[in-house]
Amino acid sequence: MGFLDMDVDNSFDEMFDRNRDGILDLSEQSERWDFMEDTGELGGYSRDDLLLMDEDERREILESEGLDPDGF
Repeated sequence: MGFLDMDVDNSFDEMFDRNRDGILDLSEQSERWDFMEDTGELGGYSRDDLLLMDEDERREILESEGLDPDGF
């Protein structure tokens, strides 16, 4: 597992685990971000909004969407 790789924690992550190894490498994570960016928003916030906001607020929003905040 590479330094920036992350475990697949939920069904959303599973959609992007192309090789089904249980780990999202950087290219798979990039696909996930692109998907979220293409859909426009996550919890009513854009990707840029999430990147710029306070860590606690971002964690709360991601958890409310059923995503692992440590993976972002």
